[in-house]
Amino acid sequence: MAYLYNELALASVWRTKILEAFNQHPTLTLPKRYPREWIANCIKVGYGQHAFEYLSRYLYRGVLPDKDIISITNKSVTFKYVDSETKTIQKRNLPILEFLWLVL
Repeated sequence: MAYLYNELALASVWRTKILEAFNQHPTLTLPKRYPREWIANCIKVGYGQHAFEYLSRYLYRGVLPDKDIISITNKSVTFKYVDSETKTIQKRNLPILEFLWLVL
C-alpha cells in the first residue's frame, strides 16, 4: 500500500511540475489530448547499476557531442549537425527548452 501512495504522490508532483513548466513557456504547448491521470512507477529495484550499464551502451557518446555545441547563452543554444538529406553541415539556434525537448 505504501508503494501505491508513493506512486500517486510522485505522479501528482511530476504532472504539476511539467504543466507549470509548459504554462510558463510561451512557445511550448501540450498536445490537445494528454492524460488527466498520470502514473509513476517508483518501485525500488536496486541501486541502478544494471540500468546504468544498459544505458551506457547507448548513451556513452551522447546525443549531441560537446564539440558540436557552438554556443550557449541564458536563452538559447546554437549547435551544428549534419542534415541527413543533403549531407551538409547546418547550424541551428534554439531556445533552451526547445533544445532540451529535441535532445530528449
